[in-house]
Amino acid sequence: MRNLLIISVLSLFAFASTTFAYTTEQAEKGKEIFAKQCAECHGANGEGGIVPDEYTDYAGMKAPPVVGEGRLPSMKTAGNAYAFVKSHMPLQAPGSLSSDDALAVIAFDLMANGIEADGQPLTAESAKEINLQK
Repeated sequence: MRNLLIISVLSLFAFASTTFAYTTEQAEKGKEIFAKQCAECHGANGEGGIVPDEYTDYAGMKAPPVVGEGRLPSMKTAGNAYAFVKSHMPLQAPGSLSSDDALAVIAFDLMANGIEADGQPLTAESAKEINLQK
């Protein structure tokens, strides 16, 4: 519990200088989508994991964490993460998420990293303004 609190506080500092925009409803929808489409590889809590054997070409590869330390490596902005998710995820059906569903997953990732909703929906454009790097 203490480690989770520390990670959450550090995440807040990492994101402190950026304006965030997503709704609680968007993040809750993203949480449901994450559980169904993403958790198998990225872990139930977004901690990262190993791609299961059923994804033959990718089996055994490491899926990066989306929550906590080392989250979303190589993603400068939430817009980068959105574009990647929209085009390449979920692994079992790349590009099959609607724009709204992909944005919801990104909103959930922001929420899971301790970023509070501000009541404005996350959009593809507003996501570009959210810096994910420390």
